Amino acid sequence: MELLEIDANNFSDRSHVIDNVWTPLRPGEQMAYEGWTVDDAGEKVKHLYVATVTDLTKMVAGIRVLVLLEEDFQDDTLIEQEIAFRAQDNDGNVWHVGELTEAFDGEELIGAKLWYAGVPEGARAGIKLVADPKVGDPELSQGYAPPPVNWTDSGQVTEAGLTVTVPAGEFADVIAIDEHDQETEEGVFQTKYYAPNVGLVKIGFKGDDPNKEELFLTEVIELDETGMERARELALEIDGRGFGYAATTPAQRTED
Repeated sequence: MELLEIDANNFSDRSHVIDNVWTPLRPGEQMAYEGWTVDDAGEKVKHLYVATVTDLTKMVAGIRVLVLLEEDFQDDTLIEQEIAFRAQDNDGNVWHVGELTEAFDGEELIGAKLWYAGVPEGARAGIKLVADPKVGDPELSQGYAPPPVNWTDSGQVTEAGLTVTVPAGEFADVIAIDEHDQETEEGVFQTKYYAPNVGLVKIGFKGDDPNKEELFLTEVIELDETGMERARELALEIDGRGFGYAATTPAQRTED
């Protein structure tokens, strides 16, 4: 699988407006997923994942990216939070341009990993979803960051036309994308299911995945101004803690 080269010339000044039908990212929209995973002790534990589309943008690699806020909880305890950077090119492909992930033990911040296109040296952006995904499309890199970050995810469409039922409802014409971390054993995949005009509705796994994570969309929330302010402030806090941001501008609120 080849790594991809991102070219700022392929993006407009509205690259942060993401309306790809398979992963529309609408500022103020929050999607909650509930399920379970297996912890380091081999115990099955409750898992909550909350993804919020903020109204913040950044300039990364010469491209204005949209800032997503993602929070992971196990047994109601925050274990990880991150900001992720997405942009849509002129052909409608949605790129994953980088992320800053923070790990927690209780309320204590115990570590962080940062990468974005070009930082650290050799890091590459990747494509999260193409404009018109189809079964038979080649496997695509979703980004790459060398050690010590070790981010090597790829994805490939494996099924289409599915009907998926989760707590948030029944969704038709769903596609499934098998994601594989190149650092893990062959045959181990995290499968993500995307519904048109909605986005991610379910996460499952294939193979001998030690985490055995399964998540199901439970609700889609339109945040009020109080909720937006909370998401904005948290994303800006994470952004502010990001060491190595010399090559990017701070995140800022974008009205459109």
